[in-house]
Amino acid sequence: MKFPWTIATLAVAITPVAAIEATPRTDYNLFLGAEIDAAFDENSIRTNLDQLSLPVEIQYERKISDYIKTYLMYGKNETQTLLNRTELYFPLFEKYLEEYGLPQELKYLSMIESELRSDALSGASAAGLWQLMPATATEFGLTINEQVDERYDPVKSTKAALTMLSSLHQKYCDWRLVLAAYNSGAGRVNKAIRMAGSTDYEAIKQYLPIETQNYLPKYVAAAYVGHYFEDYGLNPKDHKIDFGKLTVLTVYTKLTFSEVAETTGLSIHAVRSLNPAYLQDVLPRTTSGNFLVVPEKVATTLKDYLKELGQSKGAVAKLDTKYQKGLPFWGIFASVETAAA
Repeated sequence: MKFPWTIATLAVAITPVAAIEATPRTDYNLFLGAEIDAAFDENSIRTNLDQLSLPVEIQYERKISDYIKTYLMYGKNETQTLLNRTELYFPLFEKYLEEYGLPQELKYLSMIESELRSDALSGASAAGLWQLMPATATEFGLTINEQVDERYDPVKSTKAALTMLSSLHQKYCDWRLVLAAYNSGAGRVNKAIRMAGSTDYEAIKQYLPIETQNYLPKYVAAAYVGHYFEDYGLNPKDHKIDFGKLTVLTVYTKLTFSEVAETTGLSIHAVRSLNPAYLQDVLPRTTSGNFLVVPEKVATTLKDYLKELGQSKGAVAKLDTKYQKGLPFWGIFASVETAAA
């Protein structure tokens, strides 16, 4: 679970961080140190940080402001794109954070994990919005095989990540330790606790990997950007998709994206973008049902096609009609869950 992009090496030292493979690198012209300091007053940053209500205790360090500058100066365009994605996914995260009884501010973890890219894949094989490793995802109930990787499913991966965070908080009762364990694993945190002879985060952090030591400042910086972006001239744009009203089909028979495209006139890219968990462009045959999200305007045509498949292959397809007009993009996933209930 890594901070997903390296914008630049600042004049002040910031430890280089790994880039998510799905995210291209960009070169930037560096500002002179004096110009940076003029644009980002340390006292102003401190004052804003004091007003943040985060689950972790904020102990100001220069590294936090360095990461804030990385977001808001060197990577301003990328940060604008990232903020656009918060419009897409934060309502979903907020729904489940409330349901799980977790602090709403944990949603900012996804910013440093994946840049809110559901297709993000790291060099260490962490995947999805929450950058779950294969073993961790399986431990928390996600299916990963040659055909399906539920780490890319927004709802299922979110629920798995929040279950993991809940479990870690029950174990450590300190969100700083929880975030450290989320980043590097509970084993490393436990080892650091043994080496320090203490459960205090400040005492053990020197025994944690450098990446993990930087994880908390990155999280605080992401939360800062999420709260104060307007002060720096950034505004998330409403992330509307062009598919119109969407409907969820429950599919039991094997179905390829090519069949969907040929039957509906959609492009395969459109089908993929609405259904990111299917790795081979195929919904495998299943007795429990797979969910397929499509525009409502093609749902009836596809439903008829699925009924034909059901007659010849013994499968039954049903149309979920609970999707309500006007829901944001994440609402389709809530409809999927309703259909599964």
